[in-house]
Amino acid sequence: MAPQDPPDFLPRLVPHLYHQPRARSPSQNSRRQHMWSRQIEIITESLNAPSSPSPPADSLAWRGFLEEDLENRLILSDLLLDLVRHQQEVDREWRHARDRAFIQERQDWRDWMCRMEQQHLDRQIVQEAQQTAQDIQLNSLRNRQIAQEARQTAQDIQLNTLETRLTVISTVAGCFLIVALLLFAWFIPVNHTFLSYN
Repeated sequence: MAPQDPPDFLPRLVPHLYHQPRARSPSQNSRRQHMWSRQIEIITESLNAPSSPSPPADSLAWRGFLEEDLENRLILSDLLLDLVRHQQEVDREWRHARDRAFIQERQDWRDWMCRMEQQHLDRQIVQEAQQTAQDIQLNSLRNRQIAQEARQTAQDIQLNTLETRLTVISTVAGCFLIVALLLFAWFIPVNHTFLSYN
């Protein structure tokens, strides 16, 4: 049977047969092209073969036809098995990629939650530091006020002490003056009497 163009669905079923590698030697390309042409020809013949072919007159030709048909069916079965294995591999890779994407998404979500929690803690620490700084400033103002009040109290005490000393000195001076006046007042009459007797 003369080879025909492959059906349109074959590239979708067996895409690896239509894929040509980029870096191959001419001999490898020719062998691969020959194998590809042969497989496409076998699949096309198997698909286009009649369901109940009429046996030829020669038994050897009939035996060869059966062997070739069996070989074609085996090759087609191998291709279908390759296709199934390829599909299973694709499904497995897709599941792995999905699982990795899910795990990565969960990890990203956990990282985002950790970053948000860390930022919240950082904001709390900053707020506490600001509150502490404000408390320190208030304490400094209070300490300054207390120091000013203490200095004012010390000045008042010094003034009171000075006033007390002045009061004591003036009192003592007044007492001495009074005593001196009394003595002077007593001494003048006595002296006058003594002079009069003389």
